[in-house]
Amino acid sequence: MILWKPMEGTAMRKKLNIGIVGAGKIVWDFHLPLLSCLDNVKIKYIADVRDIKEIAKSYKAVAIKVDDDPSILPDCDIVLLATPVGVREPYIQEFGKREIPIFSEKPFAANLEAHKKFLKLTNRVTCNYMKIYYSSVRQMKEIISSGIFGRLRKIVICQYNSLRRTGKPKDHYQTNLALSGGGILIEKGCHTLSQLMYILGDCDFVIREAYGVWLHELDFHIQTVFDVINNDRIVRVEFTISYLRPSNTFSKFIFDTAEVMFNHASPDVLRIKSRSNSKGDGFLIAPNKRWATTQYQAFYLKWKDFIDKILIEKPINTASETSIKTTELITEIYKKAEREERK
Repeated sequence: MILWKPMEGTAMRKKLNIGIVGAGKIVWDFHLPLLSCLDNVKIKYIADVRDIKEIAKSYKAVAIKVDDDPSILPDCDIVLLATPVGVREPYIQEFGKREIPIFSEKPFAANLEAHKKFLKLTNRVTCNYMKIYYSSVRQMKEIISSGIFGRLRKIVICQYNSLRRTGKPKDHYQTNLALSGGGILIEKGCHTLSQLMYILGDCDFVIREAYGVWLHELDFHIQTVFDVINNDRIVRVEFTISYLRPSNTFSKFIFDTAEVMFNHASPDVLRIKSRSNSKGDGFLIAPNKRWATTQYQAFYLKWKDFIDKILIEKPINTASETSIKTTELITEIYKKAEREERK
């Protein structure tokens, strides 16, 4: 992968100093390896509730132990905020007050009310819904815009995440409702629904039905049907996400003349099948080289887009950047879902 170079005509400083708050698995697996390879970026500090001196040292960064007081954190050009969503507010408030741009990990907020509150605290923030950069997602959006297969009639989305031993302690944030904001829908489904919101563009939705299975206040299975309304056109969406019921993971878009399907959880290719020949195997569309065909490329493109906007001081549409529609949809599904409690 070619490392990013600044846009032509962009005034460039020696290095962009990046501060990192929260040092979990997503940071070690993706953000740190990527940021440490960018020519124009320096990792200034890594802050966490744990002692991370040795790990920070390997990236030539300052290690800071932080708990409830974000005011102790140094200034930087951009901060990566990778804390649990339930403890994010004081950091957004502090960095917003200092006018430091924020690159937030997903999900952005636990509910719509919190999301709106966060956006009042800063006007320079994005959320890492990097899966909208998958080539399949970008091509799917173009297919709908082109009308090549006629009118979009229905969308079916299934996602299964196997639930094995995680090695996570009982006090891990993902097992705590106050810290995580919920279970599988908000933790895993936020990426999937952000892809859907990106593909469909400016739209509204009406939840028709929703059902969920909860264990200790966390949802393990969500099944919902909702209508998406766009330019007076209504498209029915059937969405299932589960730890409990094994199935294939896919998004299927059903048009007048064809069905287009791909695995939204990975940078998959599109599979297109004519509706007049249901027995056909379909065929593959070659990935568009402008977009991500690996997870690392998706992370890179997300970072590149945000850094470019910060460098040229481009106004940021925070509602779009943080996908407020995704948070709104998740909030409404949770409200609508009838609960079955697992003993």
